[in-house]
Amino acid sequence: MEARAEARARQLSAGSGCGACSPMMAPRVASMIAVFVSAALAADECVCKTLPCVYDAGCADPGTDRLGGLGCNAEGSALCRFEIMDCDGPNGNSETKQACAEHPPCAQPGYPGVGCNALGIKTLRFCGFGEFAANICPRNALPSEAGEKGVPEAAEWKW
Repeated sequence: MEARAEARARQLSAGSGCGACSPMMAPRVASMIAVFVSAALAADECVCKTLPCVYDAGCADPGTDRLGGLGCNAEGSALCRFEIMDCDGPNGNSETKQACAEHPPCAQPGYPGVGCNALGIKTLRFCGFGEFAANICPRNALPSEAGEKGVPEAAEWKW
Protein backbone atom coordinates (compact mmCIF):
# COMPACT_ATOMS: atom_id res chain seq x y z
CA MET A 1 0.00 0.00 0.00
CA GLU A 2 2.79 2.42 0.90
CA ALA A 3 4.58 1.81 -2.42
CA ARG A 4 1.40 2.70 -4.34
CA ALA A 5 0.98 5.87 -2.27
CA GLU A 6 4.56 6.88 -2.95
CA ALA A 7 4.20 6.17 -6.68
CA ARG A 8 1.00 8.25 -6.83
CA ALA A 9 2.68 11.04 -4.86
CA ARG A 10 5.60 11.08 -7.33
CA GLN A 11 3.15 11.17 -10.24
CA LEU A 12 1.33 14.11 -8.70
CA SER A 13 4.58 15.90 -7.86
CA ALA A 14 5.49 15.69 -11.50
CA GLY A 15 2.26 17.54 -12.22
CA SER A 16 0.38 14.73 -13.92
CA GLY A 17 -2.99 13.54 -12.77
CA CYS A 18 -3.70 16.53 -10.59
CA GLY A 19 -6.45 17.89 -12.82
CA ALA A 20 -7.54 21.12 -11.13
CA CYS A 21 -4.20 21.67 -9.36
CA SER A 22 -1.87 24.43 -10.38
CA PRO A 23 1.74 23.32 -10.95
CA MET A 24 2.68 25.01 -7.66
CA MET A 25 0.06 23.02 -5.73
CA ALA A 26 0.93 19.58 -7.12
CA PRO A 27 3.82 18.84 -4.70
CA ARG A 28 1.71 19.90 -1.69
CA VAL A 29 -1.22 17.75 -2.86
CA ALA A 30 1.18 14.85 -3.44
CA SER A 31 2.56 15.21 0.09
CA MET A 32 -0.94 15.28 1.59
CA ILE A 33 -1.97 12.20 -0.39
CA ALA A 34 1.15 10.32 0.69
CA VAL A 35 0.45 11.15 4.33
CA PHE A 36 -3.24 10.27 4.04
CA VAL A 37 -2.67 6.92 2.34
CA SER A 38 0.30 6.04 4.52
CA ALA A 39 -1.68 6.86 7.66
CA ALA A 40 -3.14 3.40 7.20
CA LEU A 41 0.24 2.05 8.28
CA ALA A 42 0.27 1.14 11.93
CA ALA A 43 3.26 2.18 14.01
CA ASP A 44 4.31 -1.45 14.35
CA GLU A 45 4.63 -1.75 10.58
CA CYS A 46 7.95 0.05 10.80
CA VAL A 47 10.11 -2.94 11.55
CA CYS A 48 13.80 -2.33 10.99
CA LYS A 49 16.56 -4.90 11.29
CA THR A 50 19.64 -2.68 11.61
CA LEU A 51 18.46 -0.07 14.13
CA PRO A 52 15.22 0.64 16.00
CA CYS A 53 12.76 2.72 13.98
CA VAL A 54 9.26 4.17 14.34
CA TYR A 55 6.45 5.40 12.11
CA ASP A 56 6.68 9.20 11.76
CA ALA A 57 4.29 11.13 9.50
CA GLY A 58 6.67 14.11 9.74
CA CYS A 59 8.94 12.31 7.29
CA ALA A 60 6.45 13.05 4.49
CA ASP A 61 7.85 16.56 4.10
CA PRO A 62 11.51 17.03 5.12
CA GLY A 63 11.09 20.79 4.60
CA THR A 64 8.71 21.05 7.55
CA ASP A 65 9.91 18.02 9.52
CA ARG A 66 11.13 18.88 13.03
CA LEU A 67 14.44 17.12 12.30
CA GLY A 68 14.75 18.18 8.66
CA GLY A 69 14.23 14.61 7.45
CA LEU A 70 17.11 13.18 9.51
CA GLY A 71 16.60 9.44 9.99
CA CYS A 72 13.64 9.25 7.59
CA ASN A 73 13.26 6.56 4.94
CA ALA A 74 14.45 3.94 7.43
CA GLU A 75 15.32 0.78 5.52
CA GLY A 76 13.44 2.10 2.48
CA SER A 77 10.13 2.97 4.18
CA ALA A 78 9.42 6.66 3.54
CA LEU A 79 7.44 7.29 6.72
CA CYS A 80 9.66 5.31 9.06
CA ARG A 81 12.41 7.08 11.00
CA PHE A 82 15.45 5.49 12.63
CA GLU A 83 15.43 6.15 16.36
CA ILE A 84 19.23 6.22 16.44
CA MET A 85 20.80 8.44 13.81
CA ASP A 86 24.26 9.50 12.69
CA CYS A 87 24.96 13.04 13.87
CA ASP A 88 28.44 13.39 12.38
CA GLY A 89 27.06 16.13 10.16
CA PRO A 90 28.32 16.93 6.67
CA ASN A 91 31.97 17.09 7.78
CA GLY A 92 31.93 13.85 9.78
CA ASN A 93 34.43 11.05 9.45
CA SER A 94 33.78 7.76 7.72
CA GLU A 95 35.39 5.44 10.29
CA THR A 96 32.87 6.10 13.05
CA LYS A 97 29.32 7.36 13.39
CA GLN A 98 28.34 9.70 16.18
CA ALA A 99 25.10 8.16 17.39
CA CYS A 100 22.31 10.50 18.45
CA ALA A 101 18.62 10.24 19.18
CA GLU A 102 15.69 12.55 19.68
CA HIS A 103 15.39 13.46 23.36
CA PRO A 104 12.58 16.03 23.94
CA PRO A 105 13.67 16.91 27.52
CA CYS A 106 16.73 18.60 25.97
CA ALA A 107 14.42 21.46 24.90
CA GLN A 108 13.32 22.17 28.48
CA PRO A 109 14.95 25.18 30.15
CA GLY A 110 17.44 24.14 32.80
CA TYR A 111 17.70 20.54 31.60
CA PRO A 112 21.24 19.25 32.26
CA GLY A 113 21.78 18.56 28.59
CA VAL A 114 25.05 16.67 28.30
CA GLY A 115 25.13 15.77 24.62
CA CYS A 116 22.05 17.83 23.72
CA ASN A 117 21.92 20.08 20.65
CA ALA A 118 23.55 17.55 18.32
CA LEU A 119 23.76 19.02 14.81
CA GLY A 120 22.41 22.26 16.28
CA ILE A 121 18.96 20.71 16.86
CA LYS A 122 17.91 21.32 20.45
CA THR A 123 16.11 17.97 20.91
CA LEU A 124 18.87 15.74 19.46
CA ARG A 125 21.27 14.18 21.96
CA PHE A 126 24.43 12.14 21.43
CA CYS A 127 24.24 8.66 22.98
CA GLY A 128 26.15 5.43 23.41
CA PHE A 129 29.79 6.45 22.88
CA GLY A 130 32.71 8.28 24.48
CA GLU A 131 31.71 11.01 26.92
CA PHE A 132 28.06 10.34 25.98
CA ALA A 133 28.13 6.62 26.85
CA ALA A 134 25.95 7.32 29.91
CA ASN A 135 23.24 8.77 27.64
CA ILE A 136 21.02 5.77 27.00
CA CYS A 137 20.04 5.29 23.36
CA PRO A 138 16.38 4.48 22.50
CA ARG A 139 15.17 1.01 23.53
CA ASN A 140 18.39 0.64 25.53
CA ALA A 141 20.16 -0.12 22.25
CA LEU A 142 23.88 -0.71 22.59
CA PRO A 143 26.52 -0.89 19.86
CA SER A 144 28.74 -3.98 19.76
CA GLU A 145 31.69 -1.60 20.02
CA ALA A 146 32.21 2.11 20.58
CA GLY A 147 35.14 4.45 21.10
CA GLU A 148 35.73 7.98 22.28
CA LYS A 149 34.95 9.41 18.83
CA GLY A 150 31.94 7.30 17.93
CA VAL A 151 30.60 3.94 16.85
CA PRO A 152 32.48 2.07 14.09
CA GLU A 153 30.59 1.66 10.81
CA ALA A 154 30.68 -2.15 11.14
CA ALA A 155 29.29 -2.20 14.71
CA GLU A 156 26.03 -4.03 15.24
CA TRP A 157 23.31 -2.64 17.47
CA LYS A 158 21.44 -4.82 19.95
CA TRP A 159 18.12 -3.77 21.46
